[in-house]
Amino acid sequence: MRAPAADFTRAELRMRYSVSCLALFTLLFVGCSPPSDRLPTAPVFGVVTLDGQPLEMGSVTFVPQDGSRRPATGRIQSDGSYRLGTYDDDDGALLGLHKVSVVCQEPRGLPPNDGGGRSLIPHKYTNPGTSELEFNVNDSKNEFNIELMDAE
Repeated sequence: MRAPAADFTRAELRMRYSVSCLALFTLLFVGCSPPSDRLPTAPVFGVVTLDGQPLEMGSVTFVPQDGSRRPATGRIQSDGSYRLGTYDDDDGALLGLHKVSVVCQEPRGLPPNDGGGRSLIPHKYTNPGTSELEFNVNDSKNEFNIELMDAE
């Protein structure tokens, strides 16, 4: 038989171990929570077309008009659709007015014949300052179809 003191010590060690694990779990859980300085976002999605035909690749960027906040970006899928993310993929864009840019380039080849990278859309759309594309993101779902024209 064991002495009661040995059982008490073992029970005490189990209790300390349990409390330590709980404290560590709590610290990890609190430390991994999203930062509280994130501004609210809303879903933004749509289709990008050039002269009525869906773009098959590229990216869309929404830059808040004041320029001091985080932009939202999204990849253009093969059907022309896009979804934006600011902090995470597909979490949307910050609320407010945004200037928009679209980038769509030929895929680059492999060296030494790397002749790709030519823009497949008019250059003015690649810069939010010259694209003339603006959208206001509100706190609900925001579907913005972006229609580009080849004639500059």
